[in-house]
Amino acid sequence: MQNIDFSWITNQGLAVGLLIVIGLGAWRALDWFGKNVVVPMKDSALAHLRETDITMKANAEATKALTSTIQTMHSDVQTIKTHVERNCSTNGRL
Repeated sequence: MQNIDFSWITNQGLAVGLLIVIGLGAWRALDWFGKNVVVPMKDSALAHLRETDITMKANAEATKALTSTIQTMHSDVQTIKTHVERNCSTNGRL
């Protein structure tokens, strides 16, 4: 069996232990940051997108209704124009 030299591990034990503690601390800090900052931001952004989608659909419906109203008004104006032109041409005035 080989003799393993543990003196290097023993001499570097404090540094390795500190590195492990720092690594675990960084892991916990990143885990906390992800759960308490990143996830709520993502959830908020998705909620905002859902609300925006609902608003866009409502705006689309309102635009359709407005377009229909404008087309009706345009048709009415054309009818009035036709009547005015017909009356003016029969009366000799334009």
